[in-house]
Amino acid sequence: MIKKILICAVFIFVKQASAAPINEVPPGQWRADFWRFSFLTDYFTTNANLSSSGIKTFNSLPAGNKLQVYELRPKLRYNLTNRASFYVGGGVVDVSATTASIGRTNSNVTETFAGMDYILAGQYSRLVGEIEGSYSTSRYSITDTNALLSDGADFVRAQLYFFRPTSFGNPFFHFGVQYRDQGYSQLGLYGVGYEKPIGQSFLIGLGAEGEFSFISDQNTQLYRTNLTDATMGGSHYFGAYNPSFTEGRLWAGYKPEPGWQMKLGYAQTFLGTNAAYGQSVFLTFSINFDPRADAEGFARFRQSKSSARKKGQKDINDFEPEPQNINPDLFKDEQRFEPLE
Repeated sequence: MIKKILICAVFIFVKQASAAPINEVPPGQWRADFWRFSFLTDYFTTNANLSSSGIKTFNSLPAGNKLQVYELRPKLRYNLTNRASFYVGGGVVDVSATTASIGRTNSNVTETFAGMDYILAGQYSRLVGEIEGSYSTSRYSITDTNALLSDGADFVRAQLYFFRPTSFGNPFFHFGVQYRDQGYSQLGLYGVGYEKPIGQSFLIGLGAEGEFSFISDQNTQLYRTNLTDATMGGSHYFGAYNPSFTEGRLWAGYKPEPGWQMKLGYAQTFLGTNAAYGQSVFLTFSINFDPRADAEGFARFRQSKSSARKKGQKDINDFEPEPQNINPDLFKDEQRFEPLE
């Protein structure tokens, strides 16, 4: 298990041109006392903004300006019970804003966050509630000239996720709200998706994610625009006034074992106002593991090695854990909901 984690981590760091969803969709079910490590990466590029005059129009950035954003969001989850799951994580962002006269680059840790998911109801379908709080490590003012790495605001986000696996595929949708400080507008969140398994190890999916402002920004549009002009080459990717957008997504996934999977996809913004118009490539990865099983396996290995020395055996390379001691929960199929205890 440890070897698998290291191999997958190397794969992720080699693929440094990828893209993270607005938020990671939680698993539809989990096992108590298990851990889950997930990693989301996102590479977004834009040279235009969605116009404030219409939801389907966009304006090119002035003077051929362009923006590139690379985001990393690792997360570690622990399942307290079969219903409750807790997670912590952080965000790292690298931004390159290019204008006709100057290029601005900036990168740093941008946030730490923690959250909790709780299965509210369902056996043939699932309703999962989630609440998350994020602390921003950056704050900005109108005098800043370095490229923005985030909105510079703390937030609290609450969402509901609905899952309904069928013989034809696995649809899901979610909706929620996000409160941001620093005078920003308050957001409504939404998303819908559909995944279709192909054989035992592959899947394809499509969906849409978005947000809209339902409580207006406490600052003026001129204030926000002056900041993004000075720091982002005019892009409204961060620091936007009353943003709203929807982007479509396509992805393919690989799941060699029920305990872990990775997905690679493409996203394109196609409507909204006061937001960046662009495209991204994203990679997600997750793996479930049980440290107790690894520790027990290592203890059995040491015990067998000690016994082999006493008996004068020199070759113990063929040692394997006894089948009855392997934890079968690691190989549960997440797509098949089980009754909750």
